[in-house]
Amino acid sequence: MAELPIVKHLKIEKLFGYNDININFNAVTVIVGKNGMGKTTLLKILQCLLSDKADTSILKKCKSAYISLSGNNKITYGETPKEELSDFAKSVIEYTLESFTNDKFISKKMLNIMKESIENKDIMDKWLLSIAPENYKNSNLYHTFNRHIRYSNPHRKVNVRYISTVNISANSDKNLDIGNSIEKNILNLAIEDELRGLTTSKNNKKVISILIETLNELFSETRKICKIKNNIFFCEDTISKEILNISQLSSGERQLIYILATAANTYGKPAVFLMDEPEISLHMSWQETIINSIRKINPQIQLIIVTHSPAIVMNGYMDAYVDIKNIVTESSHG
Repeated sequence: MAELPIVKHLKIEKLFGYNDININFNAVTVIVGKNGMGKTTLLKILQCLLSDKADTSILKKCKSAYISLSGNNKITYGETPKEELSDFAKSVIEYTLESFTNDKFISKKMLNIMKESIENKDIMDKWLLSIAPENYKNSNLYHTFNRHIRYSNPHRKVNVRYISTVNISANSDKNLDIGNSIEKNILNLAIEDELRGLTTSKNNKKVISILIETLNELFSETRKICKIKNNIFFCEDTISKEILNISQLSSGERQLIYILATAANTYGKPAVFLMDEPEISLHMSWQETIINSIRKINPQIQLIIVTHSPAIVMNGYMDAYVDIKNIVTESSHG
């Protein structure tokens, strides 16, 4: 079982040029507050730093960002906080110590002395790059340094999923031309993609069973039963016995399926789930149970949610509530 929380702390300096953010995370953290305070931007910065596939342009909205992970791992962007020794420097030293052979004139003792004596982070980093082995300079860590994102452990991978239900809701009525004059609904395509991932997964029978059981607990209010047969998902109306495909379901029902299918695709692995306003299109009772439903599917998920709905925390998660005004301070000048 993974140590939770995976993401322990986030520090952002000069978000939008004038706000600093300091926040500690738990296994479940629900951030609430007014629009324009940076809740969604905070999530996107987390996604960017945790995922090497994310768009890094969001980082331009701040001067620096610093994440502390479980296992004493760290990720930094921009200027490293003064109180922290350069994580990048330490990682290169460790890499260099492993790479140098015994006949090299730079000994382990000398490197340790240099590490302790050079206090200026920028000088340290430049010097380390100058002595680093060629195979290091070709590594992913070297390239992330040039992108201004630094990892204390470049081999540590975080399974992160970002869900913006604002976008999901907007896409629930939009179609995409997939060729040959055929159009398909964007949200339906996303659901089908997640379900396809489940049917090809290693533990597909077990995780599909958990997903269907969880969905049926929620769908019982709508008098529908969810099923997957021959890798095809459908619902059955318990009164009329009518068979309904995904496109015949409501926006809220499809959104719920997408969220839980996405969670199911992290089954058996530690994961960070970033959710932007999951309450959109979900009726009140689903808002109150969404956290428990996700964690039932994967107990190793850390949830970081931004929302306007107090119902999200009503079912046993009041301790997860964080008012954004309590984690935002005005940046100092300079």
